[in-house]
Amino acid sequence: MRTAVLAATVVILGLAVAPAYAAPDAVDGALARIVADDDLAGGIAVIRDGTNLVRYAAGFSDVDIRAGFAPNTHIRAASITKTFVAATVLQLVAEDKIDLDAPIETYLPGRIHGEGIDAGAITVRQLLRHQSGLPEYFDADTPVPTEPVGADELLARP
Repeated sequence: MRTAVLAATVVILGLAVAPAYAAPDAVDGALARIVADDDLAGGIAVIRDGTNLVRYAAGFSDVDIRAGFAPNTHIRAASITKTFVAATVLQLVAEDKIDLDAPIETYLPGRIHGEGIDAGAITVRQLLRHQSGLPEYFDADTPVPTEPVGADELLARP
């Protein structure tokens, strides 16, 4: 089951970057084929074009009870997002828009804070290598969110 969830997450994130102009039937069909062909539990795709947001779903959000996806089904993408963020940051480095050795304070002024945290001493490179020393946002005592948690809300936590 864990492999299916991981594979579904990859499908979700891969389709999430599909062109916003893609025909709805094409996206819906591609998602259904991927879920069926790869024997995945389910998957979703969300495509945003400006203020337009379109959601697609295939398979089941809960295989045990064969429940489908509702518009507000919570999908935990978890650590697979690290790969996509790193690839995006490295593209921005190649475009000279981000410096790997710049402090994160350069890009997120006043946003990274907390006891013992010096955003001026933590570099982008350290973040990408998971060597920043920043604490986890979620640990064993953190309740699982029932709604999406935005970056601003995460950064505002003590």
